[in-house]
Amino acid sequence: MSVPVIVRVIPNKPKKGDVAKLMFLVKHPMDPGTIKDPKTGKLIPANYITTIDISLNGKKIATIYNGPGVSSNPIFGLDFKAEEAGTVKMVFTDNHGKSFEHDFNLELS
Repeated sequence: MSVPVIVRVIPNKPKKGDVAKLMFLVKHPMDPGTIKDPKTGKLIPANYITTIDISLNGKKIATIYNGPGVSSNPIFGLDFKAEEAGTVKMVFTDNHGKSFEHDFNLELS
């Protein structure tokens, strides 16, 4: 499954050891399973992200836990210490056990 993710690091190239902010938008419906389809009147099945695991060069930075109450196309943010440049990997898992990944390169100034 491919889901678009838009990522921003603030500042764009943090200095080594500085605290940076990672913000990202995930294009996902985040359906809670309690909303009716206006055309059919039937409930739209639940489909939402339950966890987001974030790592830098294989070292875990954070895990974000979600529930069905998060809005569609959610924006997430967290602060982290920019210890090294490298690949940030985000693994998203949904309530059906399916997962998708998004990677990006973190550069330091």
